[in-house]
Amino acid sequence: MALDIGIICGCILSALPAPSDWGVVQWLLRLALCAAIVLRIATLVLQQVRPGHLAKMMSLAVLMLTSAGAGFYWLEPNVNTYSNGVWLAFTTVATVGYGDIVPSTPASKIFAVFIVLFGYAMFSIVTANIAALFVGEEEAALERELHADIRALSREVAGLREELRSRDALYANLLHGSGQVESTLQSSQR
Repeated sequence: MALDIGIICGCILSALPAPSDWGVVQWLLRLALCAAIVLRIATLVLQQVRPGHLAKMMSLAVLMLTSAGAGFYWLEPNVNTYSNGVWLAFTTVATVGYGDIVPSTPASKIFAVFIVLFGYAMFSIVTANIAALFVGEEEAALERELHADIRALSREVAGLREELRSRDALYANLLHGSGQVESTLQSSQR
């Protein structure tokens, strides 16, 4: 909650007019704002890492790529079209860097750093979701085996309990029968 409030305040403050040349403090504050936004987005994305969310993660990756393309189109003077912005975003996220279009301004270079970090995160999350699908299938098979084993053990325990009950009853009958024999012997000895 505090991070959200900090992001909102930072966005409002960054919308205020500023001199054309940013000072060191303004650069650091804007970088801190970007880092806070990245942290917040990362926590929201990581909450979605589950086997059933692969399509959602892929959609989020495409949305991130298209948004990054818009960001490069806005920040980079060498990017003349939106499709070139998406191309630069893709080569940046993939860390390929063909060199045909490169970030040239400080703002687009900083943006590229965050896009690379987001790219690593998104690639990792999509890969983790795919792995979770495979692990989920193996876990389901293992769970079915365990349930079958538990049912077999439950039947075996029930059988053993029944056997113990019948032995206890037999033992009680023997004791009860021997008690009658002893009482008959004692009464006959009197």
